[in-house]
Amino acid sequence: MIKFVKNMSRLKKVCGLLLSILIFVMMFSGCGKDSPQDVKTGLQAKLNGLESYRSEGEMIIHSPVKSTTYKVKVAFRKPHFYRIELESKDRAMRQTVIRNDEGVFLVTPNLNKTFRFQSNWPTPQGQVYLYQTLLSAILSDSNGKITPSENGADVKFSVMAKYPHHILTSQNIVLDAKTYSPKIVEVLDEKSRSRITVTFTKHEENISFAADAFQVPTRTNPVTPQVTPKTTVSIHEPAYQPGGVAKYDEQTFEYGGKETLVQRFAGSYDYSVWSSLPGVATEPLTTVAESLVDLDAGFGLMESTDQLVWWQDGLEYRLHTSELPINEMIQVADSIDVWSQKP
Repeated sequence: MIKFVKNMSRLKKVCGLLLSILIFVMMFSGCGKDSPQDVKTGLQAKLNGLESYRSEGEMIIHSPVKSTTYKVKVAFRKPHFYRIELESKDRAMRQTVIRNDEGVFLVTPNLNKTFRFQSNWPTPQGQVYLYQTLLSAILSDSNGKITPSENGADVKFSVMAKYPHHILTSQNIVLDAKTYSPKIVEVLDEKSRSRITVTFTKHEENISFAADAFQVPTRTNPVTPQVTPKTTVSIHEPAYQPGGVAKYDEQTFEYGGKETLVQRFAGSYDYSVWSSLPGVATEPLTTVAESLVDLDAGFGLMESTDQLVWWQDGLEYRLHTSELPINEMIQVADSIDVWSQKP
């Protein structure tokens, strides 16, 4: 009798072990039975066959002081037609970037202005909310890590990030395991801190667009601000300066009929940051600029080779320099935060 009980106990343990192994195998097969190479082959086929798509989602730019949320809408049609809409009500900002056969356009309803560029945007770096950028990032990183979710519904790809902001070094891209549709993107800095998160709420592929979907609108409605519009210029000092640079001067004066604050920096690089209330055109106005620049506060532009212009929290900023490299200009611009203004 004692021997029988021991044998039964042993049998229960063996059965329990076999059951655990079976559950593990079922979970693993559900997480993604394809090999990493099979997955990449599927992603390459998806990228090659992508004729058009429309996506919507929410993008959060994480800041140590206060994060900013943007609504994002993306439309794409082969070979190079884009329409990207960004809107942030807490920053009272709406911008639309359109690329068509006539060039690249930045539409700023709050200013009643449209800026035109001759460029190959969004290549070569791409954008975090563009589907083909995400697929290309996964395919180009031979050392990337693939992690299926526990229920097998999603697949996470941990790969390098190659965006214009050089502090962004890696990213986690979550795709649907069956369709490879985008779900979540998290971009990290060199200290593995989350800097940008995009959550997709809608994604449709190979769809038809209206004939005017990629045309520049003649009139647009500005976003209604959730904060009181600015009437004076307050001091927002860049939190970042390149090594060997220090601020040495700050003055306020009238320029172009507007109160303008100028902060000057010198050292290993010389540059100045101008801020003023933005000028709003009375009639729709289109001007030509040098290139489009992606910033945390939205899109800015290089008005010339030595002048970066952007709009943030009701103010217009201009960074003037003949020495500062573009990646440093972007980092200086991104370090200006309205939530940390001086009293």
